[in-house]
Amino acid sequence: MLSKEWLRSDTVPAGFELRDERWYDDNQIDLILGTRVEALDRAGGQLRLADSRCIPADRVLLATGARARRLNLPGADAANVHHLRTRADADDLRAAL
Repeated sequence: MLSKEWLRSDTVPAGFELRDERWYDDNQIDLILGTRVEALDRAGGQLRLADSRCIPADRVLLATGARARRLNLPGADAANVHHLRTRADADDLRAAL
């Protein structure tokens, strides 16, 4: 439903984002997106990231993510076929419409 509201509106619909960036800053939460965690050391209270950084963590939210299922049909790579999973996908679809 949110994607349809986003496509019809000039503003971001309420509830589209779980939290805005300011909320994380205000609550002293380091939000790191698009980075794979390679190891979780619960006893040592740290994470090792794919880029070899180790960061301390007193609490961790594991969000495993998902991928949109892609069509496996002739013509599925055409410019008029869109996959909708993220806000960026919704922005691309909105621009195409």
